[in-house]
Amino acid sequence: MTTRVLKKSRAVSTLDIWPWKYLVPWMREDLFSRRDARGIDKVHSSKKVNAYDVEDMVMPLHQYINDPVAHEIIHNGATFQITGLTNNSYFDGAHEVRHCARKHPDLGRIVLEVAKNRLDQMLYVGLTEDHEESARLFAHMVGAQVLLQSGTLSLDLKEDLHSETDSHPSMVEPGDEEASEHLNNTHGWQNNEALNSTSDEQGKGNMTVGKLMEAYETCIAKLRKSQSSRRKISLKKVEEANFSKEARKLVPEAILKQIISLNSLDMELYDHAKKIFTQEHLMLKAQQSMAGQHRQLAEQEEGWIGTMCSDGTCSPWVVVLLGLGITTILVLATLAVTTRKRTSKLKV
Repeated sequence: MTTRVLKKSRAVSTLDIWPWKYLVPWMREDLFSRRDARGIDKVHSSKKVNAYDVEDMVMPLHQYINDPVAHEIIHNGATFQITGLTNNSYFDGAHEVRHCARKHPDLGRIVLEVAKNRLDQMLYVGLTEDHEESARLFAHMVGAQVLLQSGTLSLDLKEDLHSETDSHPSMVEPGDEEASEHLNNTHGWQNNEALNSTSDEQGKGNMTVGKLMEAYETCIAKLRKSQSSRRKISLKKVEEANFSKEARKLVPEAILKQIISLNSLDMELYDHAKKIFTQEHLMLKAQQSMAGQHRQLAEQEEGWIGTMCSDGTCSPWVVVLLGLGITTILVLATLAVTTRKRTSKLKV
């Protein structure tokens, strides 16, 4: 296994996180060795257009997926990570289990089921390719609960409601029993009515889900700008290795099939995660809809009381009229019941 690169600062870095703490030094060492082989300042003059097969610049894709490091860390890495069976695991037998799971498909299925079960028990599931929506769900499902428990939340769903034309892709039917059970048992949606409160009991300046999303947008914009600049600088001398969507279309079908085969457990686990994620999205929209209905009812009730009373107090005659009206209704109902009983006796 490749060695780790020492950090220059005490701040949390990519080099602290699995699997990047192993993959970054591995790939950097490979890039530097290829750079040295062609000459540090030599500009690449190859006519090749396939960025995944520029051998004198970067490791070709077919070589990358068959490297021992890729087999040890990358292939089915998500499944092994969730089950605690990576090369970073505290479990001494993790390497043997990974080896057996690759060699024996039946054992791999057992490991996959364990991963699915653990995913079901998680408080929240997000998707990298739907990062913004994942962050929104996280703010509502996790951030809101944390803020409520700390007594600092004044949650106003109106600040962060999706429009009715939201076209989030539905990857599973709302009636999916497996995913629905996950949401009902794990997330406790029925007990989250407190999250729909629009009161501002804590006073002005309190945190809201909307403010959490504003902070996220500010942070992610700066991060993306910084990453874009770093990417341009780091790939300056390997510009032909531009891993774009157009370049991915040039990857041979045989290699794509091999990647799918090597990551079959992760492929199925990903499909399972998409179902959970979609159900989270649907449940949140339903919750927001219910919150809006409760808000409308409350406003209607306040409006009705306002027409009957002024300054929060009702005059005596209004109270008397209400009392008479209720009494009249009760008397009429009693007479109707009594008349019906007498009529039934006469028929008999």
